[in-house]
Amino acid sequence: MTAEKRLMVALALLAFALPQGAVARADAGSDDPTRLVPTLSGWHAGEAPRAFGPENLFEYINGAAEAYLSYDFRALAVGDYVADASKAAVTAEIYDMGTPLNAFGIYGAERFSESRFIDVGSQGYAEDGVLNFLHGRYYVKLLCFDCEGDGSGTLAGFARAFIALTPGEPKGFPPLLRTLPRRGLVANSEKYILRNVLGFAFLHDGYLAAYRDGDASYDGFLVEAASAEEAEAMRTRYLNFQTRNGWTKTDIEGGIRLQGRSGDEQYLGSQGRFFFGLIRGRGISREAGSAFLGDLRGAAAAL
Repeated sequence: MTAEKRLMVALALLAFALPQGAVARADAGSDDPTRLVPTLSGWHAGEAPRAFGPENLFEYINGAAEAYLSYDFRALAVGDYVADASKAAVTAEIYDMGTPLNAFGIYGAERFSESRFIDVGSQGYAEDGVLNFLHGRYYVKLLCFDCEGDGSGTLAGFARAFIALTPGEPKGFPPLLRTLPRRGLVANSEKYILRNVLGFAFLHDGYLAAYRDGDASYDGFLVEAASAEEAEAMRTRYLNFQTRNGWTKTDIEGGIRLQGRSGDEQYLGSQGRFFFGLIRGRGISREAGSAFLGDLRGAAAAL
């Protein structure tokens, strides 16, 4: 997509008003997830809305189901639409992830920092015929087929219709993301990992982001434990694993520096119930690594 077309997508989404005739299919108090599939004037159902749960999600997204289940996926509602006056068709996939945090987790796993981001819900990203966005505990994916132009106006209408059905959902990203330092942060690289953070079963509830600062590159992370004791146990187990695998340990002010045989560096620290650090460090000075730990420690101490 050219820069001009991406700009047109953004403007269309920002300007598009909620279409008349958007209503819920079922009572808002119902447990039926298809209640969240809106109806819109000028469109009719291609088939009845469908619902999927954890036990049969693979029937709809076989290859990707495990990623959603790893964030405690609750339910999926799928609506298929056909335009009354053209051959255009839209598919709406509404993933109920149970909590806004888990919804951000799967959303963050699928977005890219270079995606074209749109102001819809908490955040969305769009390409030709596609609009995906985060809204409270929901991750919504819209696909347009044979739509006019790039489909941006059509998909914006569906997005606004869904948001109108769920007005009480919170907007914004997980608050703990604000503890990650701002300097060098790669915009929209933040992620939340519920389990197996950094590939370790004993690490859970991790917040990660990519950094570029001059010639240096690295990833920052913050893991939230249930207690200070668990956070220290996490740090100790992680450190022991790395030193057993050839990383050289150096005590520095406020933390530990690890140096690998390939030239990568890591900086580790803990504060209260948080274990945090910097991994995959390349071209970073000892002073910069120590300062990164200091910023994380200060932010964690304020929580």
